[in-house]
Amino acid sequence: MYIPALRFAYLEAGITQLAKDYGSLDAYLRTGLGLSDATITALRTKLVG
Repeated sequence: MYIPALRFAYLEAGITQLAKDYGSLDAYLRTGLGLSDATITALRTKLVG
């Protein structure tokens, strides 16, 4: 989905805050969102291939 108004600074700020709050994307997915290993694996398979 293309969102022309998306600014890199907003995305960067979100990633920076995620790192401050959780330390890593993996910790955010597991602790912040409560995703299981199976769900994370399924997401990786769909998004990365």
